[in-house]
Amino acid sequence: MFRALRLVELWRPSASRADEAKPVVIRVEAKRSEVDQEGYPGSMTAVIDLPARGELPPLKLHVYAKDKPSEDLLLGHARGGWGDLLVGTKGSIYSDCPWNTRFVLLPKEKFQSIKAGPPETLPVSVGHHREWVEACKGNGQTFSGFEIGGPLTELMQLINVATLIEGPLEYDTLRGRILNSGQADKLLHREYRRGWLL
Repeated sequence: MFRALRLVELWRPSASRADEAKPVVIRVEAKRSEVDQEGYPGSMTAVIDLPARGELPPLKLHVYAKDKPSEDLLLGHARGGWGDLLVGTKGSIYSDCPWNTRFVLLPKEKFQSIKAGPPETLPVSVGHHREWVEACKGNGQTFSGFEIGGPLTELMQLINVATLIEGPLEYDTLRGRILNSGQADKLLHREYRRGWLL
C-alpha cells in the first residue's frame, strides 16, 4: 500500500544536480509512551506531513505502533491484529495482511459493485526472498527494489529518531539532514572507528 504513496518522488531532485535542488522537506512528529535510547517505546503514534508527489496532493500519514487508530476510521469493518489503512476523501483501503496481498474497500456498501481489484498486470512473484536472491545474482529485479524500499525505510527510521526528540522534525530528503534539530541530526549518522569507514 505504501507504493501508492509514491514516496520515491520525494527523494528525486528537481534540478540536474542534487546540491542545487530546492529542499524537499518532510515533517515528522512522534508521541511515545516513553523515551528508550536503546530500543523502541512501548507504544507510539507518529504524524508525517508529506508534500505533494507529482500530481498527488500533500497528505498527513499517521503511523501507529501498539497504539491503534480510532475505530471510526474503519467504518464498521472489524480490525485485525495488524493492518494498513489508507483513508481518502472518497473511501478507504484496509489490509490486515503484513504483505498487503488482500484488502477491503471501505465503506463496503459503497464499493459492493467492485467484485475484484484492478486487472492483474503484475508478474506472479516467486516470493520476495527468492526475488532478492535472484536479483543479487543478476537475474532480474525485485518487485520492490531499493527505489521503493529505500525511501520507505528512511521514513520509518526517521520516525524512530522522532521518538527520541521532543517536538516536530523537519527532514530534507535530498540532503539526508534534519533541519531544525542539531541533536536529532546527529542521530542520523555516527562517527566510525578508524579502519571501519564506509
